Amino acid sequence: MINTEESKKIAKYIKLKLKMDYKIDAKIGNLDKNNFNIRLIHNKDFYKNNKLKDPYENIEENVITQHITIENFNLDKKELNKEDLSLTKVLQELIIKKDIVNNRISLVDWEEYNYDFTLTFVMRKKVCYIVDDQERKKYIYCKMDILKNGEIKTEFYDDSKKENLNLKNIFNEFNSIEEVYKEYSKCGEKTIEGLFYKSFKNINVILKTNEFPMPNYENLKYALQKVNPNELLDVKAIIECMDNFKGENIGDDKKIDEFILNLNKLNRYEKREKVRAVLPFRSKVGKDINRYVYENIGILITDSFKGQVGKERFFNSVVDIKYINNNNRSIYYFVGLKKMSDLKFELKNSIPVREIVGEERIEFKELVKLLQVEFVKYKNYTVIPFPFKYLREAIKMHINEF
Repeated sequence: MINTEESKKIAKYIKLKLKMDYKIDAKIGNLDKNNFNIRLIHNKDFYKNNKLKDPYENIEENVITQHITIENFNLDKKELNKEDLSLTKVLQELIIKKDIVNNRISLVDWEEYNYDFTLTFVMRKKVCYIVDDQERKKYIYCKMDILKNGEIKTEFYDDSKKENLNLKNIFNEFNSIEEVYKEYSKCGEKTIEGLFYKSFKNINVILKTNEFPMPNYENLKYALQKVNPNELLDVKAIIECMDNFKGENIGDDKKIDEFILNLNKLNRYEKREKVRAVLPFRSKVGKDINRYVYENIGILITDSFKGQVGKERFFNSVVDIKYINNNNRSIYYFVGLKKMSDLKFELKNSIPVREIVGEERIEFKELVKLLQVEFVKYKNYTVIPFPFKYLREAIKMHINEF
């Protein structure tokens, strides 16, 4: 641990939070291979600027450690909620590392997925190295078998040392993996994110495309045009529509009657802003009225696209997990926001569409369960099956061996 007053304060805060929120009795001291470790370090720039070795790159094998940089940890009261969320993330990362060491998934109950087969996931990492003053590259492949009881079997393959693959079945499997990577690395603008399969004879590939789902801009444009405050609305038609609405919505009579009463005080044709003024549009019944009138007689009283109704109508394409079967050639899928209420009116970080290809693909319903977790991406689904998170961590833990 960094021995500064600031680091001591952060360490004491973390220890207190672990006790209060997770009932964990942590101690401050040296790394312990028999326990989880949270180590406070400086950021990369500090070690680079001071020409010091970064301790992040110097972890003893099988010592389960997660790092927190003191430059990025803020003890200001306004920022503590964010830091508490970061601490939750740190604990989840530690559990993943523990699972890799113990060769069993514990962060979720894998058996609840009811897979009656072993599911294999593969990723690779490019490694550059110097031989005779010449830069060369090789790929380290990481393969993780997850048995139906949640047990993990992890293997690594260095493509520069094929002679080490003595067993014929192991050679055939890694050779198939390598051939698939070579084939789909030529897919132009699509990027391979990983492989998964039941049998290496039928490998499924996840490709990240450059295509993005878009909100329904045509309908949104149409709706915006229809909320001109000076447009004249047919008040009589709205009143007649309200009679039907009242019959279908028992229990809200008082607010409905009040709205109808106020409508009757208006002229037969009134500007939208005047009709909107008598609609309790911020209440649930007001939003329901606005939606009912629009869907039944095509009159939009207020700009409902800012509320839940409008979000569902115009932005449904960027929420939840959606997929389509591409004429049995592949599957396109998209992982959006988990809930419509999470939608902010900025889509600058929109998530791209992904494609799954393979001669015999695993049913998407079998895969979607592995996307519906929140520990990879806080409070949102993960964009590729969560075992790839385990693969990335396994590669980080063992990459120095290659």
